[in-house]
Amino acid sequence: MEEDFFNILSERILANKFTEERLRDAVRHVVDNFHYKELNVADIVSYDRRVKLYTGAEFMNAQMNGTHCSKFEKRVIDGEIFWVLKSDLIKAGIK
Repeated sequence: MEEDFFNILSERILANKFTEERLRDAVRHVVDNFHYKELNVADIVSYDRRVKLYTGAEFMNAQMNGTHCSKFEKRVIDGEIFWVLKSDLIKAGIK
């Protein structure tokens, strides 16, 4: 890759507030899944392991809108209870 690529990548990493862990995961993901001849900044910056955290009210609303409760998993973060979609955890590679 040329120097411009790394300059733009560095700018986008800072602008998107990547942590060291998120950058490491993004690069590993690209290395494991890259299929094209030339790497793009977006191949790294678009990687995201974050999942939506649902509050109790959002969890209940999702059920009232047809999403069965078995599709969710409970998570306790900093003493607060949240719900996450199991499918989002699988997509993000989170256990």
